[in-house]
Amino acid sequence: MPHLPSCRMDRQFRETKMQTLTAKTAPATTGLFDAIASFFGIFGAAIKASAAVENGRTPKAADLRTLGIDPKAFARA
Repeated sequence: MPHLPSCRMDRQFRETKMQTLTAKTAPATTGLFDAIASFFGIFGAAIKASAAVENGRTPKAADLRTLGIDPKAFARA
């Protein structure tokens, strides 16, 4: 009769398998949501910064940083 794994070993195998599956699928899902959130964050910062400039105001420093613009350099321009 073949040796069957103990219940403890079977549980360890399932936990390891689940961790492996989670590690393979979670980053792809998280990466997609992060990319979408990043897109909307950048798009929103661009809208707010352009609205501020059109209204003669200085855009918020956080919006400029999101767009990759140095706030001090923007103030000099």
